[in-house]
Amino acid sequence: MSEAGSEAAPTLPAVAPPGPVDAAPQPPPGPPIEAAPAADALRHPAAPEIVATLADSPAVVSDARAMAAGALLAWACPEPVIEDAVVVISELVTNAVLHAAPPVRLRLALASPPEGRTVRIEVTDGSVLPPEVRSPSTSAPGGRGLRIVAALTARHGVLLSTDGKTVWAELLVTG
Repeated sequence: MSEAGSEAAPTLPAVAPPGPVDAAPQPPPGPPIEAAPAADALRHPAAPEIVATLADSPAVVSDARAMAAGALLAWACPEPVIEDAVVVISELVTNAVLHAAPPVRLRLALASPPEGRTVRIEVTDGSVLPPEVRSPSTSAPGGRGLRIVAALTARHGVLLSTDGKTVWAELLVTG
């Protein structure tokens, strides 16, 4: 939230699901925000997936991290991908629990779209307000989550709906 007299923090723009495109879209200024890949690539019947509805409590963040780490390990993801995914999940679930509205749902999927294996993380909540990308002071205890997500992921964004939003991120699986 901004202080009186200062500018409002920017928000992640909403992105529509991809459709037919003749030319490559130009990226917006700031951290990369992209439309979600085709739903077919993410919901392929053979694609491993877990979905969990989380309690509205900060205590669920550690449970979400542990659940995700176990699934990614079982899916034979490399350790660096697991570590980055756990940090991203921690940031997105924390944001949803602290700043949004229930219900909070975590979806984790391993997909193999044409560009390679991808870990897709989605955190859905009941708030229609997009998340804010903040620029905290060096002494502020928080406000860096979305910048951390941007630094660790290949793509990320937000999908808004009439009953909430889904903040998503993708990590490429190499190795």
